[in-house]
Amino acid sequence: MTSLISFPSSFLEETFISPTVAAEDAQRFFEQHGIFYAPDPDIGKLVATLGSEAVHGKVRMERFPIRDSRLRAIIGPFTESFCFTLGPDPKSFYASTITDKADHRIIVYMWGRGSHCEFSEGSHIGELKGALASNGLVQVPYSWLKKRNLPDRTIKFEDGGM
Repeated sequence: MTSLISFPSSFLEETFISPTVAAEDAQRFFEQHGIFYAPDPDIGKLVATLGSEAVHGKVRMERFPIRDSRLRAIIGPFTESFCFTLGPDPKSFYASTITDKADHRIIVYMWGRGSHCEFSEGSHIGELKGALASNGLVQVPYSWLKKRNLPDRTIKFEDGGM
């Protein structure tokens, strides 16, 4: 049974989600904060070897080992619909939707060695402004996130991760 506790922002550490968050609470944490991440050097190595396979959409989720039981608990109920590569795009922020209606989709990123992710905590709650990007996601202007006074977070994947 999922716990009804609220998780503090301090559990969003720079390189991982605090191990205090158990697998049975991972979904609740994800719903509260809009993100969940874990370092994984094997994923970092795999990302480095994919090359044009990823660019041409030939890589499926099953190629990526999901060792963190908390990530498995979040991703497990979902069915993969498409997979593609996003290159570096500093200060660009993407979402699967800009409405506050549940769309029952998640975005799973695989990060190579030395990657970092920037996100605005709480941006998954409420409506956003944005425009459909060529990658099929919605690009949200950073100015809109700042207007909402959302705290910026940076996640570092020294050896890769998910």
